[in-house]
Amino acid sequence: MAQTILALGSLMPKEMEALESHFSVIRLWKEKDPEAALQKYKNEITGIVSTWETPVSERLIAALPNLEIIGQCAVGIDNIDLKAAKARGIIVTNTPGVLTDDTADIALALILATARRIVEADMYVRVGKWLNGDMPLGVSVSGKIAGIIGMGRIGRAIAKRCEAFNMKIIYNGPHKKDVSYEYYKDLNVMAAASDFL
Repeated sequence: MAQTILALGSLMPKEMEALESHFSVIRLWKEKDPEAALQKYKNEITGIVSTWETPVSERLIAALPNLEIIGQCAVGIDNIDLKAAKARGIIVTNTPGVLTDDTADIALALILATARRIVEADMYVRVGKWLNGDMPLGVSVSGKIAGIIGMGRIGRAIAKRCEAFNMKIIYNGPHKKDVSYEYYKDLNVMAAASDFL
C-alpha cells in the first residue's frame, strides 16, 4: 500500500504525476471540506508537500500523528513551523539552488533588454515605425556598474554573468568576507552608484 502524502498546493503537472505514481496524494486545496479530509486521513498521512505560499503550522503538524517529513517545493522555509517539526523529529527538506541559474539568467536578460531597448525595438518594428526612420540606439552594458542587493547564491550567479559582460559589480546586504566585489553598507548610496540595480 502506498504511503499517503498531503499536498497543500498545486505543483507543476509533471511533478504531480510523478508524486501520484509513487504515493496516494490528497490534494487539500481541491477538497470541498479540507478540515474533514484532514480528519479522515490524519492517521495515514506520513508526508506533506508544501510550497512557499502554503503555511505548515504547528496546529497542522500536531494534527498528523504519523507525519515523518515535510517536503518544501521552494528554497525558503519561512512558511513552516520549524520548531514544531523539530520537536516531533519531523524531517524538513527544501530545494535550495533549484532556481539560482534561472533567476540569474532572467536578471541578466532584463539588464540587456533595458540597455539595448529590446522590447521597445520589437514594438518599433511591429507597428511599422522603422519605415519612418531609425530607432534611437540603446547602450552597452560593458563598463557599467551592476549593484546587487544580497550576495547569496543568486547574487553571486548574477555577478558572474555581469562579469562576463565586463560590468563592474558592487553589492549591498550582509557583508561577505569571501567576495572581492566592492561592498556598500548603505543601499541608497549603492543604488545611486549603480547603472543597473
